[in-house]
Amino acid sequence: MTCIAKIYFERDEEGRGARPPIFQIIRTEFQSFSDLLDAIEADENIRGQKLFTRRAEAENTMEVVRVQPTYFRGVSVMRAYLPEWVYVDTTASHPCREGA
Repeated sequence: MTCIAKIYFERDEEGRGARPPIFQIIRTEFQSFSDLLDAIEADENIRGQKLFTRRAEAENTMEVVRVQPTYFRGVSVMRAYLPEWVYVDTTASHPCREGA
């Protein structure tokens, strides 16, 4: 089992005309969201996969069409949430391929 989280790496900008911060959907190796938050608070190095998605026909469902390996430090995370969607992986494999 893996934990998928909605992670913000930028601060909220205050003032008129500021755009909302951009988030990334990241699948991690943690067993729970609580474990992920503990790693973020401890400023651990975190490995995962950034998920590129599109809306599926089913309500509240996103299809994963591509993944990209990612690595970040806990201190770089501004906010983290559990996503409100269900993710269905349509990729042939999880590409943390050696040499890719």
